[in-house]
Amino acid sequence: MGFTLSEAYVRIEEDEIRTIWQQARVAAVGSRPCPICSTTMVKVAVAPRGSNDAALDLDVCVVDEFFWFEAGELDAIPVATPDPVPSPEEAARIVEITKEFGNELSEGWGARDNTRLRDHLINRYGNRAANT
Repeated sequence: MGFTLSEAYVRIEEDEIRTIWQQARVAAVGSRPCPICSTTMVKVAVAPRGSNDAALDLDVCVVDEFFWFEAGELDAIPVATPDPVPSPEEAARIVEITKEFGNELSEGWGARDNTRLRDHLINRYGNRAANT
């Protein structure tokens, strides 16, 4: 089973993802080609938090931000827990902040997302051009 880095945030705890991604950036090249771009993925040894099981050898494509799990590997990684529901006081404060800064926050997040997408596409195009 495989999924992208963005999909991982729905399924895996954020600290686990951060650890996997940090290791992937410096990991040795493995043997499995990425099912998306055919670049050889890197091998990352992952010792799931709170587990006494042996480390998993997870395949990661740093170009496509893609994780590949062999049968049973995903089950060994802690499942992401939902964010806690805010208290009534916190919810009221969120409403106040949203009224005061909502448009500015939304515009800032949109600009950040556009920049990340642009940088990802430039990085991906540059890597593919170098491989051809």
